[in-house]
Amino acid sequence: MVQIKKEFIIIITFFIIGVTLYLLIPLESFQLNKTQPENKVTESPTRYSPKQTENPVKEEQPTTTPTATSKRIEKKTNGPVYYLKEVEGLNNDGLRSEFAYSFYITKDNYLCAALITANNIRKWSTNDIVVHLIEYQYNEVIMKNFMDIPNVYFRFVKNVLPKNGNMGSTWEQTWNKFYVFKLIDYKRVVHLDADTYLLKSLDHLFELPDATLALPRAYWLGQPFATSLLMVIKPSYKLYDDIISYGNKHNSGNSWDMDIINDMFKNSPDFIMLPGIYGLLHGEFSTRERHWLGDDYFATWEKAPLFHWSTWKPWNEHENSANVISYGDLYKKTWTLWNDGLFGSAEYKFK
Repeated sequence: MVQIKKEFIIIITFFIIGVTLYLLIPLESFQLNKTQPENKVTESPTRYSPKQTENPVKEEQPTTTPTATSKRIEKKTNGPVYYLKEVEGLNNDGLRSEFAYSFYITKDNYLCAALITANNIRKWSTNDIVVHLIEYQYNEVIMKNFMDIPNVYFRFVKNVLPKNGNMGSTWEQTWNKFYVFKLIDYKRVVHLDADTYLLKSLDHLFELPDATLALPRAYWLGQPFATSLLMVIKPSYKLYDDIISYGNKHNSGNSWDMDIINDMFKNSPDFIMLPGIYGLLHGEFSTRERHWLGDDYFATWEKAPLFHWSTWKPWNEHENSANVISYGDLYKKTWTLWNDGLFGSAEYKFK
């Protein structure tokens, strides 16, 4: 029994010594480390953790260089007021672009078509859109939708008719197109006939070489001859007056906008003839038409910046009409794009 007690005491003693040593060693290590200088460990910067400096310098934000598609300037009027009144869109920013797009409108059908094209313009461009409205009461729903587009201007103007014009002609009001030459607030204007559908941006046309006028080749007519369904112009009041004067002097009753413009400019050194693709007629996509720009009309579609409804107007057709469904998928698509644009923007359908 005495022997067991001695062994028990020895075991307890060793246990106490072990516990004491275990507690003392970390304490001494801690005391030793307190006398050493502190070492800060910094993580090496990676692409996920950029290097920080003690006095970081605030980086300057990059600025966008103004271009034909982006620069906007203080709004001002450079010439006399030629319109009856001007109405601004509801989302205008109070500035003017240096370049602009324009339409002239005589009927609700064309106002609606221009609205669809204006929405397409806004996919790629911030340049102003100026709409000349010939004396007429226009549909309120279409006007409201149009006014929602940023940076649009509506100018109400008098109807310009030729003195010797053939009244009742399809083209009797086409002289109103010449109002675009009065937009002298802008360096350059791209004018589009309202029944033209935009497939790509046209802003690059503002950067054409210097010329008073540029028109696409009317490739379906005898050459040289240009179409005025698209015009790139340098506005000038004098030029407007010269055009009207020339038209009235030489008009025999059948000279309309295209005839006058060609007579005055097609041989001028201040004129640029653009490729016919900028005056593309939608008949190019019909399987029954002669394909002036090549038999591969799918390739023509891919490179086309626009097309013009020529043989028929989409608002006079319906989804299952023979004109729409009988001459291939691309031809039908020219109607479908109008229909989709109609309900996507104006929410208004003509009867």
